[in-house]
Amino acid sequence: MKWPRLKRDYVGLKAQTLRDLRNGFLTIPKGKVVTITYWHGGGSIASAPCPCCGVKAHMTKVQQRDLLLLPKGKP
Repeated sequence: MKWPRLKRDYVGLKAQTLRDLRNGFLTIPKGKVVTITYWHGGGSIASAPCPCCGVKAHMTKVQQRDLLLLPKGKP
């Protein structure tokens, strides 16, 4: 799927990580489906809650090249 032309249209889209994303606190593994929550100077993403512990991962400053946009209607 192609990325929308306007950055404001990114919000709410589902994407899949193309590599392990790490910051000082957490790692989001390659292949994880995330939701884009904000986009300005890099993206803010959030993952679904973990089924065993309920933790929901949030990460900022994610680049487009690290995400594969999923078609609408996919989980």
